[in-house]
Amino acid sequence: MAKKIGIGRATYAKTEQGVREPRRGELLAIAAITGVDSHWLETGEVPEAGEN
Repeated sequence: MAKKIGIGRATYAKTEQGVREPRRGELLAIAAITGVDSHWLETGEVPEAGEN
């Protein structure tokens, strides 16, 4: 995953562990790769119908 979004493995691990906040571009890349809604990744809130 780290390679796919263009960051190092250690950096990605810190993101997964909650040690560092991912940059917006990283979040968008993770959303695109995994098919998860970017709004949910950024906020933890389920988007309303019609968003994104």
